[in-house]
Amino acid sequence: MKKILYIFSIVSASVLMGCTKEENLEVQKVPSPSDELFDEQYYQNLREWKAGKHTVTYVYYAAWAPLEGASSMFKNPTNMSERFIGLPDSLDIVNLWMGIPSADPADEYEYSPVAASDMKYCQEKKGTRFVMHADASHYRHKFTVNGKDWDLSEDRSEEAICAYADYNAQQVLHFGLDGIDYDFEGWSAADMTIAIRQSAKYFGPQAETEQGRRMLNIIDYFGAQPSSDVEPYVNYLVRQAYSQQIGNRYSGLGRPSWLPAEKYIICEQWNQGNNRFNGGYVPYRGYNGETLMTYDDSGNHVPMASLEAYARFCSDGNAGGFGAYYIDSDYFFSKGPYYNLRRCIQIASPSIH
Repeated sequence: MKKILYIFSIVSASVLMGCTKEENLEVQKVPSPSDELFDEQYYQNLREWKAGKHTVTYVYYAAWAPLEGASSMFKNPTNMSERFIGLPDSLDIVNLWMGIPSADPADEYEYSPVAASDMKYCQEKKGTRFVMHADASHYRHKFTVNGKDWDLSEDRSEEAICAYADYNAQQVLHFGLDGIDYDFEGWSAADMTIAIRQSAKYFGPQAETEQGRRMLNIIDYFGAQPSSDVEPYVNYLVRQAYSQQIGNRYSGLGRPSWLPAEKYIICEQWNQGNNRFNGGYVPYRGYNGETLMTYDDSGNHVPMASLEAYARFCSDGNAGGFGAYYIDSDYFFSKGPYYNLRRCIQIASPSIH
């Protein structure tokens, strides 16, 4: 059985639609909600595949939003590189880097109807999940929750940190998201544990409601890692494994000893240096410092890029998922939109024929 590869989708139509006819087809057009290329059975199978056991793909995505510093989230996209519906169908989780879109004009700052409509479509049709990016960085946050004003730069009490988690949970629920990702940078491990434990009342494996247990409670980190006390409360711990900065070999990707492999996700930094042109950092080095090799589309034996190394690291059972920070430039890759990401999803979760 041969797969039909659509540019926007890494999950082959032959798997999801049961096609047995040998056919090579590339469709450059990305469908909009009013112009679908597949029938409902395809999307049902796609949602079921995502709900089942597989290697998860996680990305930070910013192209949907205006540039940092804009006065609102409103944007009229000019092409599919700026649309959620242009992302690969088989992508699992999108971190809403830059903000949250809303379809309600009453949400003045967040009002961005095209992005909000696209997000809802991807959630309902494709089973893609969207999480709020909660930057815990350096206690700079001022917010109001339940009528009370808070300023973490002045008050770092347990009560204030719990209030911050409550505020974030209200944002997630108000905008119809699928969970939250706390960016652990500049905080103490003890304070991060307080925040994620409070967040866990709403989302994740320890949530108080059935709906909450279907939602995501995530922490991402770069250098220092959170305390092992967070493990019962998180669905995933995302490591910002940018271009081997955490080690010049596969072993540098090792997860915390207390974390189950299925909860560990490793992410590359896509816009760093030449990563955007190479599918990540090249060459990637293995356990003993040797350059890892792979085969390109023409069958040439070439040095392996980091995103492929991460995908293979997952497929060997070392982690539950992989992905990248700022995947925006991969849309414009010469071999097709999100070529590197789609190729690596296929490596980590190969189609069964």
